Amino acid sequence: MPGTENVNKQRNLGGALGIVVLLFALAYRFFPGILHVEPQTQVQTSTTAPMARKPWVAEQSAPLLIRDAGEQPIVGTTLAEAIAMGPPAPVTKEVAGLLKNARKLEDDGKLFDPPDNNAVGLYRQVLEQDPNNPAALDALARIGGAVRDWSLAALERGDEAEAQRYAGL
Repeated sequence: MPGTENVNKQRNLGGALGIVVLLFALAYRFFPGILHVEPQTQVQTSTTAPMARKPWVAEQSAPLLIRDAGEQPIVGTTLAEAIAMGPPAPVTKEVAGLLKNARKLEDDGKLFDPPDNNAVGLYRQVLEQDPNNPAALDALARIGGAVRDWSLAALERGDEAEAQRYAGL
């Protein structure tokens, strides 16, 4: 029976060899170039013949010609013009309240119904008080685009009555 001294040496040597093997495995896994061994690449083999397809070709158009028109004048307002124009007109509390209510009705889906309290009607009231209000103009343009899309979808489904209803709005 070997002595305890030999057993301790064997255990220490086995542990050290295990750590060295683990370090080499980690080094190979994360840094394969260190050992100058490239990982194998898997070759893909096909078991069926490829399908014959017509090759895809992008439509070719005439190349765009970029012409240098020389020095272009800078478009915009100067600092002096901006100072002369002054700040934008403030939104009144009444207009702000109408916009808030219109947004709430729009979020609730009440764009046109009920006739006496709907988002489109409130946006129109805002434009009566402030004809150039960007929030109301943007909202009406957005709602108009949605109504156009809904009417086209109704026509594609063959529902002419619903498309006519959207067209009448």
